[in-house]
Amino acid sequence: MTYRFMAICILVLVLPALIVPWNIDPRKEHLLPYGYQNRKETTKVQNNKIKLLTISFLCMCLFTLLHTSITGISQHLSGIAVSIHLSVTIGSTFMSFTMIGNISTKLLIGFLSDLLSPIKAVIMMILINCLSLVLLFLGVIHQETLLLYIGSLMFGSIYSVGAVGIPMLTRYFFGNENYARTYSVIGFLTNVGSASSLTLIGYLYDFTQSYQIVFIIALCFHLINLILLVIICLRYNGVGDK
Repeated sequence: MTYRFMAICILVLVLPALIVPWNIDPRKEHLLPYGYQNRKETTKVQNNKIKLLTISFLCMCLFTLLHTSITGISQHLSGIAVSIHLSVTIGSTFMSFTMIGNISTKLLIGFLSDLLSPIKAVIMMILINCLSLVLLFLGVIHQETLLLYIGSLMFGSIYSVGAVGIPMLTRYFFGNENYARTYSVIGFLTNVGSASSLTLIGYLYDFTQSYQIVFIIALCFHLINLILLVIICLRYNGVGDK
């Protein structure tokens, strides 16, 4: 019944886009085109394109791949609950808490980016996620449900960096003129990391019969990513070539 209700909601939300006719070209709607100007102005076009095979770009690609490889932990929270003899219902509640953290931290990272900077906002989200992994690790060892609830809620911050932080960093480090070229590769790696994460975590549990190793590896990935951010920032600020 729940799936039918969700299907009806999706259909209702999609119907306006299907029924209402519209054109991507505003001139066909008898509207002024985007960026229309009455007077043509001559502008000097600067070619600021960068080479993709640079240390900064490769570090950003590795940062993206490692970070998104952690996201699959949330899909295994129900399995984590069962592994410490909790009910599947409690495990599904962990996942619900993660989705709440997902939505709230996506809003928070945008606010922090405007208030501070994209780099500081991303670092704060990574540190929050590190704390969540520690809480999940302790919660599994001591079978403490409260720690698992709090850790699951805070773990939602992993998605804020993947969905909001990485595009912001790409634009911040490589500029608007290079965004399309750079993010086409980085966006692909985002999907690769997210897709492979579920399988890799499952294999780790099958081989070790424990989720603790997953949390330790995730913390190591975060540590590596913080180092990668420092390297990119140093090169962005002029210490070496970008």
